[in-house]
Amino acid sequence: MPPSQLEITKYVDSLDLSASIGAVVGGTNGIGAGVARKLASLGCRVIVLGRDESSAERLGREIKVLKPRGDVGHIEFIQCDLRTVEGMNCAVRDLRAVIGKTRLDCLFLSQQGMPTGKIELTSDGIDSIFAVQTLSRFFLIRQVISEALVKPSGSIVSISNSGERFDLSLDDLSMIKRQSQGRGKLSLFVDQAKRDPTIIDSMIMEFRDRYPEYGFYNLMPGMVYHPTFQYHAIPIPIRWIHRMLMWMIGISADQFAPCPIYVALGDTTRRSDLPTTMNKRLNATTLGPWSMDPRLRLQLWDALDRHCSRLGQAD
Repeated sequence: MPPSQLEITKYVDSLDLSASIGAVVGGTNGIGAGVARKLASLGCRVIVLGRDESSAERLGREIKVLKPRGDVGHIEFIQCDLRTVEGMNCAVRDLRAVIGKTRLDCLFLSQQGMPTGKIELTSDGIDSIFAVQTLSRFFLIRQVISEALVKPSGSIVSISNSGERFDLSLDDLSMIKRQSQGRGKLSLFVDQAKRDPTIIDSMIMEFRDRYPEYGFYNLMPGMVYHPTFQYHAIPIPIRWIHRMLMWMIGISADQFAPCPIYVALGDTTRRSDLPTTMNKRLNATTLGPWSMDPRLRLQLWDALDRHCSRLGQAD
């Protein structure tokens, strides 16, 4: 039986991470900031990657107030824009420079390209939501592994929705064609909300099989509130439903933060019992055919690889 939230919090609060290094992508706001705060409060050296420098500065001030364990924990900020492959490349380059000869104990990916029901093209000619939410996860994970920036037996935790079933079109992952065929905003929002976890679950399962020396996980946070959440981007009536559910069952980013840290840094015995894709109660999510079928996962891997190669990143 998975541990309760109270047991998870007590276990994480007992950790001494003064000898650990963690990186949090999308760590300046929301869930990522909650994870960064908690890691630093436990003494961890935390590298935060994000776009908003002012939010990173605020996060640093918040961590000082927390008085990290042993007065060790602190953050370092890498400014990056994950909407383009060039920005993804720069993020890996700067991460490599910051950690030097050391290696990460854990990497958290919490960048959120929230569905909007619209297609907004980047300078690379792909949808910005697809670029941030899915392609950047594939790119960053692959690069940090190929460059050995994470220790063997280290953990890579994606924080994203999980367990959706969606029939992917590999030649239209940005859904540009789908929109041009008259797909409405509300329908496109639902499509994006199903596409992203389908891709992320599939890639995490494939990474797990290709690189068994690492721990790979996709953790579904559920309803987590943070002040910067952009409700205005969600089409009506989903906006109203989301607000109501957040009010009824939502938790804060700081309340959720112990969960991904438990997944990443729990002892070997605890982690051996964890599923690869799970909800915040650490119960396995039900995966669709793209995640379960190795043949389909390989086709998706190749499609994501072609995106990266076409946009300037050779394998």
